[in-house]
Amino acid sequence: MIQAYKTFMLGGPIMLILLVLSLAAAAVFVQRLLFARRAWEDPEEAEGIAADMLAAGRPAEALASVSDGPDTSLRRVLRAGLSHWKLSGADLRDLLQQEIRREAFRWSWGLGFLSVTARVAPLLGLLGTVVGMVDIFQALPEVSSSPMTALAGGIYKALFTTVAGLIIAIPALLAHSWCSSRVDRLEETLSRTSDLLLRCHMAGRGSHED
Repeated sequence: MIQAYKTFMLGGPIMLILLVLSLAAAAVFVQRLLFARRAWEDPEEAEGIAADMLAAGRPAEALASVSDGPDTSLRRVLRAGLSHWKLSGADLRDLLQQEIRREAFRWSWGLGFLSVTARVAPLLGLLGTVVGMVDIFQALPEVSSSPMTALAGGIYKALFTTVAGLIIAIPALLAHSWCSSRVDRLEETLSRTSDLLLRCHMAGRGSHED
């Protein structure tokens, strides 16, 4: 533990900033994983139930069935559409698009921070290395014996922040890529769900029961 602390402190104050960035990025990614687990649902079952009931002219039952389930993004879009089934086709389309944008925004939370971390961490690491190199060359004239040995040791310490920055940036970039792909998949799924509702609505198979 003590050796790890000493190694960490080789990078100086920049390492503290990188540590905060890494912990925050890890927390954001874990939160996104938990959110995706709660908010994602295989669309086939819910879409199939809603489509069958709408085809039979039972939108109220479709709404009740969709509401009786987990509070996922897919079901929120379905509920929004079925709750406003009496709207015109254009108004219903606008409402569904607004709901899809709202869900995409919820899924996109934290992605900006992951992206910034992936870009800034290497720069902070490089800054720490440059500052360390400046300190090395300032102190070099004062070294009376083995200046090359002192220079090599100083460069080793200075490069430590660059290594740390890359170690933080690469996982952050991968996390951002994964989260972005989930958002894209969500938007594609919800757009397909929206098209399904609009087709049923336009076909006149989903009027409210008396």
